[in-house]
Amino acid sequence: MKTVPFDAIAFDYDILFTETKLGRYLRGIVWRRLKENIAANHFVLELNCGTGEDAIWLAKRGCRVAATDVSSEMLALASRKARSHGLQERVGVHLLDLEKPVLEIDHGKFDCVFSNFGGLNCVEDLEPIASYLTAKIKANGRLVLVIMGRWCLWEMVWHLLHGEIRTAFRRFSSNGVDVKLRNSTIRVWYPSLKDIQRRFGVFFTLKKITGLGLFLPPTYLAGVVSDRPLLWKLLVRLERTFSGLYPFRYFADHLILEYEHS
Repeated sequence: MKTVPFDAIAFDYDILFTETKLGRYLRGIVWRRLKENIAANHFVLELNCGTGEDAIWLAKRGCRVAATDVSSEMLALASRKARSHGLQERVGVHLLDLEKPVLEIDHGKFDCVFSNFGGLNCVEDLEPIASYLTAKIKANGRLVLVIMGRWCLWEMVWHLLHGEIRTAFRRFSSNGVDVKLRNSTIRVWYPSLKDIQRRFGVFFTLKKITGLGLFLPPTYLAGVVSDRPLLWKLLVRLERTFSGLYPFRYFADHLILEYEHS
């Protein structure tokens, strides 16, 4: 079994993100949107499941979950987490490479497919996964994608104020950006909404767009706000007010895209 960069951060991921103040709040926003697209008896395919936090939330609401990831270490933690919650019958873990998607499990079609927090940003070409999913989702089934957008206002302003012009506009690179993960490096791409629609819009109808991390910062800048309660309160209020509105939502760190199978 090959080692992938995300194996290196698997054991620290919950501490570094899931259990942080910002991580919990952002995930809660995603869950509220996801709740609008699932029912208690749904069969859900989760892409890039990480340590299984979302899979556990789905299973607790009565869903069956095929939790997938390219990292065997992440899957091991997700499996352990499911067992610790007594949900191993509802959560199955499976290796899945988003660049060459083949899921070797015996299943019917899924009611919903879900990808959280930029897992699809690690794929240069979204066409293979988009094509693959169209045959895996039921008619009128849902697809919920949380993808890092190109226009992140926080990132641009922060790095411009620090004289880091190249970093401020790195998301516009068509060749992707190298991101350090411990002793490994991964390539990350930031597709425009037009690029995403060119791949997924062929098979799915876009129903709703919500910004995630419009006034709240990207997670690597969480320290700027986490210990400033008054600033945090103000930014949360602004996030709630503007993150679903046009055109503000397009300047968020992530876009929550809700699709219906055509």
